Amino acid sequence: LAGDVRSAAPIAAAAGVPMLSFTNDAAVAGGGTYVLGFQPTQAIARAIGFARARGLQRFGALVPAGIYGQRATTAFLRAVQATGGVVTGIATYTRDKRQLAAAARKVTNYEARLQHAGGASALRPDGTVAPVAQRAGPVPFEALMIADSGPIAAAFGPALAQFGAGAGSVRLLGTELWANELALGRAPGMRGAWFAAVPDARFAKMSARYRARYGTRPSRLASLGYDAVLLVQTGAARWSIGSPFPRAVLSDRGGFTGVDGVFRFTPGGVAERALEVRQVGAAGSAVVSPAPSNLGG
Repeated sequence: LAGDVRSAAPIAAAAGVPMLSFTNDAAVAGGGTYVLGFQPTQAIARAIGFARARGLQRFGALVPAGIYGQRATTAFLRAVQATGGVVTGIATYTRDKRQLAAAARKVTNYEARLQHAGGASALRPDGTVAPVAQRAGPVPFEALMIADSGPIAAAFGPALAQFGAGAGSVRLLGTELWANELALGRAPGMRGAWFAAVPDARFAKMSARYRARYGTRPSRLASLGYDAVLLVQTGAARWSIGSPFPRAVLSDRGGFTGVDGVFRFTPGGVAERALEVRQVGAAGSAVVSPAPSNLGG
């Protein structure tokens, strides 16, 4: 974890030993420390870019309070700006049911929409009460980024539907945190959502070999350890034990092909990855935009 990396990094740096870490906290990279963990900022940029390519222009976002949410917000704003989109609103929340509803109400701009509609009556001619979505105008966004886990994203479903952003009316977007949620499509409001993640094909093969040998399924993060060893092995031909590891190997802009697909380290020491985009369905998710075969440059 990031705290462990902060403790170990100065000692490794003083000894001239580069360190490969599995955290996703990019803030600890640099000075000989390399971060292999999956970056939510990259997943957000990939999902936004794909949505823009499909013609969506107006974006809203729901982000959790805290450091993760702050970084997700920055990544979201940069991605929308870089692709020529429009940000209609961002709402933060803590993981409390009432907070989720309040955030959904805010990001959908419900109060202003209702006021613009002249405070339209909730009563139908037959005396029944119309749903919120029928009393107010449409929500301001075409796509909504939920930068949180799959279960939290699904928990927003009822509130979003209440305030006019239900299934089929907007496109939900997510991050790599959704990749392991195989049951995400059981929530009808999540079907059709797009999220970006590392490719799974090579991990599936590794997982099958692992199960055959050890009789159990490996952690999804096992790929980071596997790839870290492959990186060291890549430099082995130029490395005499007892001498400094050839760091130029880690700086190769051509990158590497690992269990999680193509990646390379940025000059700051963070793994930059080729991501695919998947669409949530009733029985899981399917790739709608494959990961690039290289990172260019």
